[in-house]
Amino acid sequence: VSGTSVFLTPSSKADYQEARKLAEGGCPTVIVNALFKDQKSVPESATMAYFLKPLTYNSQVAGFLVRSYPSQWTVLDAQSTVLGTFTDAEILVPKTNTPDLRASVRLVQKSADEKAIRARSMQ
Repeated sequence: VSGTSVFLTPSSKADYQEARKLAEGGCPTVIVNALFKDQKSVPESATMAYFLKPLTYNSQVAGFLVRSYPSQWTVLDAQSTVLGTFTDAEILVPKTNTPDLRASVRLVQKSADEKAIRARSMQ
């Protein structure tokens, strides 16, 4: 295979196995909108190029974790204010390419709480 292989919405283990085979064979491979994933489906050496995850607090979307490679992972509040950034080493679960959301959620929660406190103090 020459060029770049793109897998749109892979949904089976076979899809991931084929993507992995191509990538390990040296073919640039992009996986878009992955729905099925376990720790063996995408190797830890793969780079998470694009990522968008809504982060909720009190049952509402209060922010987002975004990644557009090569930029760092960025936490935004609901108004797109940058709350913090993370490197791969800081955010990825060890031996995976999956982000640990706990620190991102804490930043969003803190921001939402501070906004609520400010709004109450202005009344």
